[in-house]
Amino acid sequence: MSDTTPNEPVQPIAEAPATWSPEPSAPATSAPDVLADVNRPVGSSYDPMPLQVSTEKDNNWMGIVALITGIIGLSVVAIVFGILGLSAAKKGKATNRGMSITGIVLGVVWIVLGILASIAFFVFVANVSTDSSMATAKVGDCYVSTAENIDSVDGAGFAFGSCEQSNAEVFYVGTYDGTALPSGETMDQLAEVCVTDVALAHLDQELVADYRLELFAPNADTWDTDAHTVVCAVASDSGPVDPDAVNE
Repeated sequence: MSDTTPNEPVQPIAEAPATWSPEPSAPATSAPDVLADVNRPVGSSYDPMPLQVSTEKDNNWMGIVALITGIIGLSVVAIVFGILGLSAAKKGKATNRGMSITGIVLGVVWIVLGILASIAFFVFVANVSTDSSMATAKVGDCYVSTAENIDSVDGAGFAFGSCEQSNAEVFYVGTYDGTALPSGETMDQLAEVCVTDVALAHLDQELVADYRLELFAPNADTWDTDAHTVVCAVASDSGPVDPDAVNE
């Protein structure tokens, strides 16, 4: 007989009480602050190039001003702004180099035209002044006479005025009534005008004995520019005329 003992009942193995623990969560990450750096896009690994605005047209106004002022004749302004416009174009700050050059050229043209006009004006005034010198003569005016005789006197080249250092003085001014340029016998008739009582009334007869008579008659140069003035004067070869010789 075997020694047997009844099997002891099998005791269940006690299990550890189940406990619940939350799953470890991934570490929290903060949301990207897209406003933190406006120059750095989210996820960008480079700095963007700064925004550049072309300023070429900003200085084009200088060339435009040069062109407009050159057209209307403001020469100095056109040249100044033309030079400034060219300088801006060379630096890449303007694109209308042609306008600047045109403005400078027009400015120079206006200056040249102004100089030529001024020269022409002064020449015209000088010619008119010379041609009409007899028309401006009056009794008592003096001039420097270089004539050797009455036939060589030409009124177109004399300047009547001050009596300082002058050797001739006007004693009568009249008008020639003829319709044609005087010559030959007509000149003799004009010479007689200077010895009329009206003309000689201005002369001191005792003082004029040593003077010669000079007659300024209309000539080809003055015929169309004055009122056919006739001028009678006395001249001396020995120096200034006596101030008492002519009574104004």
